[in-house]
Amino acid sequence: MTIEREYASQSLKASADIGQAYVNAEKVETTNPAAIMTAVMTVAITAGAYFYDLPHVAWLLLMPFTTSTLTLLKIRQWFRWFGTCKYEHEDFVTARRKVNDTLRRWRAAIAAQVSLAVLLLVWLILRN
Repeated sequence: MTIEREYASQSLKASADIGQAYVNAEKVETTNPAAIMTAVMTVAITAGAYFYDLPHVAWLLLMPFTTSTLTLLKIRQWFRWFGTCKYEHEDFVTARRKVNDTLRRWRAAIAAQVSLAVLLLVWLILRN
């Protein structure tokens, strides 16, 4: 029994795509602790600005917002590279799940960041 050249080529490409998708998904997944840390940092900055009456520290919110933006770009890149792939291989399904779970965590962190930034902005406006 011989394997046709076209089938072998497709199989090699699929294996390479699945491997790359999995490795990149693991890299994306390593950002999960940072999602919690950015939310905590946003709470700390907002609380510090409000409770200590230090409106000038609001610019520190740029740090967690920058971290979130860069991470979302990394997640977006994974979907640009592998989002259209339709592999049903266990490793690819796991990779997609890892990236989707990470995206959910970051969306929650960003929702907290935006909410707290809006509250801080309202406080700054009403304060004057």
